[in-house]
Amino acid sequence: MDGFVQQHPTLAPGVPFENTTVGEQQFVVDFTIQQDTSTGNWWVIAYGVDKIGYWPKELFPHLANGASSVRYGGMASASPKGESPPMGSGQLPNIFYMQTCYFKFIQIINSDNQKVEIDGKNFQVFADSKLCYNLEYYGDQGAVMEETFSFGGPGGNNCGN
Repeated sequence: MDGFVQQHPTLAPGVPFENTTVGEQQFVVDFTIQQDTSTGNWWVIAYGVDKIGYWPKELFPHLANGASSVRYGGMASASPKGESPPMGSGQLPNIFYMQTCYFKFIQIINSDNQKVEIDGKNFQVFADSKLCYNLEYYGDQGAVMEETFSFGGPGGNNCGN
């Protein structure tokens, strides 16, 4: 990723998790992206792993004083044969979390540096092809999951249509 300063020896944005199989034991990684209040840099932190790295503040001058919105996204590029790869677990999103990739306990850090819940009424989904990839927002699922969404898809041909 352009401009990302990697601190962890093996983990970085865009690096896939290894040895994962749909239907096998599921594992959870807690991630945070937050602005360092003293340097202004944007850190990626994985709890239980430590700091993965950061984007220097100079890359995001429009975020000098924090962010007013949050976007989650993914991108899959087609092979020379025109086939797009799977994303997430390779399964389209569904509420059966054991089969798909998902985000839970979605929070933002406000201007007072406090964690707050997202406002679900502003949640929007954009997908080029809901046949190949999608995202489903499930809202507040209670104390076990809180604000949650599931994402991914099998990929395939004609994903831009």
